[in-house]
Amino acid sequence: MAASVAIASVIALPASTRSAAATRHGTGATAPITMRADLTTDPDMTRFTDAAASGQSCDCLNRTSYDALRWVPDAEMIPPGIDVSAIEPAPPVDCTRPVILHAPSSRRRKGTDEIIAACEGLDADLMLVEGLHHDEAFERYREADIVVDQLNAGWYGLFAIECMALGKPVVTFLHEEAVTRTEQELGTRVPIVSATGDTLRARLEPLVASAEERRRIGAESRAYVEQVHDLERVADRLLALYARL
Repeated sequence: MAASVAIASVIALPASTRSAAATRHGTGATAPITMRADLTTDPDMTRFTDAAASGQSCDCLNRTSYDALRWVPDAEMIPPGIDVSAIEPAPPVDCTRPVILHAPSSRRRKGTDEIIAACEGLDADLMLVEGLHHDEAFERYREADIVVDQLNAGWYGLFAIECMALGKPVVTFLHEEAVTRTEQELGTRVPIVSATGDTLRARLEPLVASAEERRRIGAESRAYVEQVHDLERVADRLLALYARL
């Protein structure tokens, strides 16, 4: 019988001198907008969609994923970029009890309660990382064998990109139509394991059972980020866009 999952929480105490942006495990003020199902609570996205809806004069509207086609169908897709070369891969290790990492900026939005429930009884340890400065949180990401991002948004953001750059298998909820469009337009397979609250446990079980599968998906994830999210490639896409304007 599988042992019950052990949950280790890594949580920083609030500090009055620390800004909210600096405590959200890397999603600071300069981070790319993350597409979410509940857009009305995201001021940046609200302004973005309001500008498109009101017909404000501009030469081009950009979006960070094909998932945003639902709101801005005529925008250009420029994916978020990171310096992939600065991130040394830390592939999952061959162990009998892997570490599943979850780093929620909002437990409600990320579906944390469902994630904890899905991990119960798995032969794995669940690490929750919350409220840390990005540099400290990133070192925790290196310790993970499996990363679970979120169960509600329908696409992935900077946290998942960084973990893929580390060579980690990432599990998150993706809209199928956005995956299909991304693969068609970019000519590569999205290696993220898509899951909902109902399917998360079934998606985690083969990853927990097989170190080889964890390493395989992790290697595909690193290659995907190098192709899609590397700063050099993103800059090329921007330059090509500017040249057409």
